[in-house]
Amino acid sequence: MNQGAPLALVLGAGGVRGIAHVGVLEALAERGWLPDAVVGVSCGALVAACHAALGWETGRLAASAGRFGPLAALALALRRPWLSPVASRLAQVGVGAGGLGEVGALLQELEGADFDRLHNDVRHLGILCLDRATGRERFFVSGRPEGRPPLMQAVVGSMTLPMLFPAQRVTVDGVAMRLVDGGIRRTLPVGWAVTEPIRARRVLAVDLGVMTGDRERSLGHRERLQASMGARLRVLRPDVGSFGIVVMRPGDPERLMRAGREAITGDVLRWLDEGRSEGPTFDGEGGVQ
Repeated sequence: MNQGAPLALVLGAGGVRGIAHVGVLEALAERGWLPDAVVGVSCGALVAACHAALGWETGRLAASAGRFGPLAALALALRRPWLSPVASRLAQVGVGAGGLGEVGALLQELEGADFDRLHNDVRHLGILCLDRATGRERFFVSGRPEGRPPLMQAVVGSMTLPMLFPAQRVTVDGVAMRLVDGGIRRTLPVGWAVTEPIRARRVLAVDLGVMTGDRERSLGHRERLQASMGARLRVLRPDVGSFGIVVMRPGDPERLMRAGREAITGDVLRWLDEGRSEGPTFDGEGGVQ
């Protein structure tokens, strides 16, 4: 029987604010805490994949985030084949420097990565997308290969804002999907972390303060979520309200990482320590989604 992951880290949506996720991981690692499962949506999907599937240590994550330029979000769109001539021309004139190259190299590494070859003691990696072809959420996760695209396509899909970029088109087991940002439905996908196959016993979720998804907008949704899980859910809210979502200013990566590190307070560490002695008593069912 699946006893459930002791600790899942849920990395929420937030555009370039997602660099704060790197600071969270860095602070956890410094204190001897690495999650058993990582679930990500949008920018959180990219950080989750780098940590779990590429095996990047927090130092490399921080160095990569620090090199992102102010047009890093644009770089994702320009990685599409039909836009590659535009990307090349912009790079020649210096537009997007530190964004085009960094994102391009990162996505190239992800092409060789897989949901089921994980690192940093992570047992489960989950990526949330929205399928525009059906309007359904698509949750792709380690240990469940059926209906799952390659990891890189899932990550790009989860990061694709449909108003700005074309959907990531994939066909899996004969099913055509058009994957876009899962944050449209759910910016903090806690529910997916407590269902099969992850079944997390404790969840540390990072909320980057963006507009909630359409499945989170009902009155009292977050309060009901917290009540259903009680002490087994801890939501971090790094101080990122003054930062943009699409465009960064010089120095923002370092400030965002610092905000993420500072969110791991003594109180959070005590909560984590309390969870060490808990058994697998939470099954993750019952209206959390």
